[in-house]
Amino acid sequence: MRTRLLAILLSVTIIVPFWASTVSAAEDPVVRFVVFEAQDCDHCLAVREEVLIPLSAEYGEQLEIRYFDIGATENYEVMVELEKAYGVSG
Repeated sequence: MRTRLLAILLSVTIIVPFWASTVSAAEDPVVRFVVFEAQDCDHCLAVREEVLIPLSAEYGEQLEIRYFDIGATENYEVMVELEKAYGVSG
């Protein structure tokens, strides 16, 4: 289970710089998180409640978090492709 949580966090960590690099310097700085999670995953819920929601409350509009349910086939396939592209395993 710890490995799964680490894989989720690594996925988020890897995607943030990729997504953030598309923001031009002239715009207000925004950090974008892309989170792949399962609805029945206790670790995913813990990361959302204990980490992401407090970060969102602290940084407001400077932080954009998009959640994708890996129960949906297309979301799962995108997550797997990103894991392959960035060498994330779990």
